[in-house]
Amino acid sequence: MIQKKIQNKNNKAYTIEMLESASVSIQENGTVYSNKYNDIYSHENPLQEAEYVFINHNNLIDRWENISSQNRRTNFTIGELGFGYGINFFATAARWVNHINVSESRAKLEWLDYIAVEKHPIKIEELIIYIKGVFKDSLYSGFIEDFALQYPPKLNGVHRLIFPKYNLTLTLLFSDVEELSSLSMKVNAWYFDGFAPNKNPEMWSESIIRKVSLISYTGATFATFSSSKQLQDNLSNSGFEVHKAKGFGNKREMLYGNVFSYQNQILQNSISELEKNISKPKLPHKKYLILKRIHPNAQNIAVIGGGLAGAITANSLAIRHKNVTIFEKNDGLVQEASGNPLCSLYISISGELNEQDRFYLQSHLFAQHYYSKFKSWQPTKLLQIANHSKSRANRYKKWSDTKLIPNQIYKYVHSKTMHKLSKGLLNKDGSIWHSGIANTSSLVDEIKDQKIFKDNVFLHLSNSVLSVERQGSLWRIKSQNNITSEVKTYLFDAVVLCNAMGVMSLIEPYIDPYLITNVHPMRGQSTSFNYNIDSMDDNIVLTTPDVTCIKNKDKIVLNATHQRTDSLAHSEKDNYQNLANLLSNIPESISWDINELYSFVGIRCMPIDRAPFVGLVPKTKIKQLQLQKRKQSRSKIPQISYLQNLYVNFAHASKGFASIPLSSEYIASLISAQSSPLHWNTMQAISLDRLLIRAFKKM
Repeated sequence: MIQKKIQNKNNKAYTIEMLESASVSIQENGTVYSNKYNDIYSHENPLQEAEYVFINHNNLIDRWENISSQNRRTNFTIGELGFGYGINFFATAARWVNHINVSESRAKLEWLDYIAVEKHPIKIEELIIYIKGVFKDSLYSGFIEDFALQYPPKLNGVHRLIFPKYNLTLTLLFSDVEELSSLSMKVNAWYFDGFAPNKNPEMWSESIIRKVSLISYTGATFATFSSSKQLQDNLSNSGFEVHKAKGFGNKREMLYGNVFSYQNQILQNSISELEKNISKPKLPHKKYLILKRIHPNAQNIAVIGGGLAGAITANSLAIRHKNVTIFEKNDGLVQEASGNPLCSLYISISGELNEQDRFYLQSHLFAQHYYSKFKSWQPTKLLQIANHSKSRANRYKKWSDTKLIPNQIYKYVHSKTMHKLSKGLLNKDGSIWHSGIANTSSLVDEIKDQKIFKDNVFLHLSNSVLSVERQGSLWRIKSQNNITSEVKTYLFDAVVLCNAMGVMSLIEPYIDPYLITNVHPMRGQSTSFNYNIDSMDDNIVLTTPDVTCIKNKDKIVLNATHQRTDSLAHSEKDNYQNLANLLSNIPESISWDINELYSFVGIRCMPIDRAPFVGLVPKTKIKQLQLQKRKQSRSKIPQISYLQNLYVNFAHASKGFASIPLSSEYIASLISAQSSPLHWNTMQAISLDRLLIRAFKKM
C-alpha cells in the first residue's frame, strides 16, 4: 500500500492508503512473475494446479454433492487469500456450474459465495488475456465477458460481482489482508494462495491465521501449496488440524486440513478478548454486531413499497429464488418520488473520503454494472461544476490529483476542457463522472419482465399496509385494498420496508422516538420542457450544486428543488427557479426559446446526516443505552439488539439511483445468510442504529 497524507476542511492531516497495481513480467516459459515479491503467480499448468491443490484437497465436489442430498437451501462460502489472476476462482466457478446444472432443485437451492483478498490488483486487460489463454473454450459462453464488465477499477475497499445465472457471487476485497476481519462472512473452505511465506510473511502470520479461524465454520477446510514449518505452527496454534500431502508437480509437499477449535475458544471469551484478537475495524461497537446479527435464511419475504428501492430489492431476492410479495399502495410500481421522468447516476464526495463517501463510490460502480444489462440504461458522461464554491472546486481537484479515485470513475478538468466537452455550455472547473441515465418506469418494466422476477415475485398493487406485527417467529402484515376496502392479513418469514416516510410509521411501535425525529420529508420538484439544444449532446448530463440538467432527445429535464415539506402541490415558482439555476451557469450568449414548462413532484425521505438507512431495525431504546453507560462507565460498546428479520431500505434521497442497487444486494445477502458486499464500517455508516450509537457516545 502507498500512504498519502491528506488535509481535511479544517486543515487537519490524516493518512489514506492507496492501492498499488501488481508489477509483473512474463518469463520465457510463459509463467507470470511478481517483480515486487520475487515469486511466480502460478506454475506452468495453473488450471491443473488449482484443481489438485485447492478443489481436490478441500474435497469440494463431494461436499457439494452432500449438500444436494439434504435438499435444503444452502450457501457454500469459499475464502481466498491472494486473488491474483483469478485462476482458482474461474476453475472453481467452472466446477460449480457443472454441479448446479445437474438438476433444477440445485439451481434453486444452492448458492456459492467466493470471497478473495488482493492487495495488488491485476489490470483487467492483462487478467483477461491470461485467463483466456489458460481456459481457452472450457468456460461457459459469456462468463469471462461478464466478469470483465464487473471487474472493479483500482479502488480500495469491497467490490461485489454477481453472476445470477450461475448462483454465484464474487466479493473482492482490494486491501491489505488485515482487513479480512472487517467482512461479514463465515467460510466453509479456504484457499491459501498468497506468495510464498518467505516472500510475503505478513500474509501467513499467526495473527492473520487466527482471524481466518474466527470467521470459519467449525469443520471448515483449507488447502495451500506451501509446506512451510512456520506456517504449520501458525495453523496449529490457531485451531487448525494440519495434514501433509504430495505437492503439485515437482513440489514435494503441500498442506491441507480443518478448523476445529480456536474459533470456539474466542467466541466464548469476553468482548474485550475479542477486540484483542481482531485489530480491525477499530471501533469496538462493531465487534458486538459480529456476534449479534444473525440472519436466518428466510424464504417468504414481503417488500413494502413499490418504488425503485422496493422493485430492485425484490429483484435481488428473486435471483436467489426467494418467494417475494410486493405491497404497493398505488396501482403500479415507481409512481411516487422514484418515478421521476429521467434519473441520472450521480454522487458527490466530501473533503475527507469518509465511510459514506466510500459507500457511494462503491454504489456508483455497482449501479453502473447493474443497470448496464437493461435497454433503458444510457451510459453518459456527467459534467459536474463547482459553481461559486471554491472549496468544492478544491475538493474535486484534490481527489483527482491524489488519484485515490480512479479515472474510470471520475477525474478533475479545468475550465477549457469543460468548455470543450460541454460544447460551450459550461466554462468552469469541475469533474467528469462516468455515469448514465434512465427512465425509471421503463427500467422497472424491464426488471418485471425478467423470467426470474415473474416466477418469484407477486404484486399486491393498490394495497396499503396498515401494520407489521410479530407473530411467533414470523411477521404478520395487515393490508387494505384501496379499491374494495377489504382488509387481509399475511404471514412472512421476513419483511423489508422500502416505503419512504411510511417506514417510520410502521416501525414506530418498536424503535426509540429519537430515531423518528432525525428523519424528515423533503419535497423535490423537477422541471421538464421540449427543446432541442443542438450544442448539447444526448450523452451528457450537466450538474451544479443547484440543479442537474439531463437531455434526452428533444426533452430537457431539470432535477430538482429541495424543500422541507410534504406538500405535493406543483409550483410554477419552482419551475422558474430550476430554470434560473441552469441559466445562471451557462453563457448568456445562448438563447432559449421555451414555450411550456412541465413539472413532477415527489417526496423524498431525508435523514439528518444525508445517508440512507439500510439493514436490520434496532429495538434498543435510548434509556437502555443510558443504563448501560452508567453500569459500564468506561465502555464504548453499545449493546444494541435487533428485530429479527425486519429490515429497512429507504431514505436514499436524491442519490438513490446510485445507492439503491448495492443497498438491495446487501439486504438480499443478509436475508439469505450470505456474505455481505460491504465493509463493517460501511454497514454501520448506513445502518439505522448509527443514530443510537452517536447518542451513546455523547452520553
